[in-house]
Amino acid sequence: MTPAELRARLPLLSTRHYFASHSLGALPEAALADLDAWQRSLRHGRNAFGQWFERLHAVTTGVEALLRAPTGSVALLPGATVAQAAIAAVMQPGRRRHIVTCATDFHSSRYLWSAQAARGFEVEVLEASADGGVEPERIAAALRPGETAAVAVAHVSSFTGAMLPLAALVRDAHAAGAIVVADACQSVGIVPVDVVDSGVDVLVGCSHKWLGGGDFGLAFAYVRPELAQRMVPAFPGWMGHVDPQSIAPRFVPAAGAARFAQSPVAMAPVFAARAGLALVAEFGVDALRARSVALTARMIERAQAAGLRVRAPVDDARRGGHVCIEHADAARVVAVLAAAGFDVDAREGHGIRVAPHPAHREDECDAVIDAIATS
Repeated sequence: MTPAELRARLPLLSTRHYFASHSLGALPEAALADLDAWQRSLRHGRNAFGQWFERLHAVTTGVEALLRAPTGSVALLPGATVAQAAIAAVMQPGRRRHIVTCATDFHSSRYLWSAQAARGFEVEVLEASADGGVEPERIAAALRPGETAAVAVAHVSSFTGAMLPLAALVRDAHAAGAIVVADACQSVGIVPVDVVDSGVDVLVGCSHKWLGGGDFGLAFAYVRPELAQRMVPAFPGWMGHVDPQSIAPRFVPAAGAARFAQSPVAMAPVFAARAGLALVAEFGVDALRARSVALTARMIERAQAAGLRVRAPVDDARRGGHVCIEHADAARVVAVLAAAGFDVDAREGHGIRVAPHPAHREDECDAVIDAIATS
């Protein structure tokens, strides 16, 4: 499949200069038929349960294939923060009470991990460097063997697009006896992720960004099987029971990550997610990544030539799927661009976030940078 053929599957890209997949991805045309199927299923009441459970299984296995994860190692949850909270709740502050996070992480994740201080944990937040990232060497230096319980960080920063090398991060954390909880909402679907090869303990993601799920309400958690078997959920629900269809008086955890499920997730996002997962699999994440790197590198070069300060790593290996451009009046520029048909956004203190989709043309990428430079 060529980028042009990919573009033909994403109608939004033909109506707007849409550079906001880091926020809410473009919905594939095929997802509309899936959403129609969901609406039709509502007419059948509980008789639709069989179809719904088939969809839950299909999306779960689709995520496992995307992450190259073993069967049974992924659970669906209603949000990435909820997924991280399920892990945080199991952890207890004993001898290991030190948690490392980064100031470049999504603020919802930071709220969650910072709140663990009230439970007796010591939470250390590492500040960003000049290019908007946190060097893995600084994370390694912050680790305390025998004391650090977890490194809870974003694989790709929501704010700046800075990316951490997952395998090296895991290696350093494991050497100190800590687990790694990686928020991959900004990487899954645009950066290849192999949870087994990297050795990551927990990886959470969501369907509505680079996977093109089109709406909020669906996230997933990969939990390394050996770790999952040692964890008993602190807030279990019936979907996490070994037999969800039974009416058992006592909770018995399901095998693997499924034990962290609670009630079923909303079905509309589940139906909408199938098409995006299939499209990513068809094009191939490696090809998506190569195209994304080429476009973001082009945009960085053009932005710097226009005198704009880029707050994103220029090193391709340290950058995810979007770039961040500093601007003194970012909110105004975002509004001006929106009126001209360009969709970007801004985060206070970080700048204007711009995410070229691999289906974008080079001239469109040039145009959005030029529009920022002249606004």
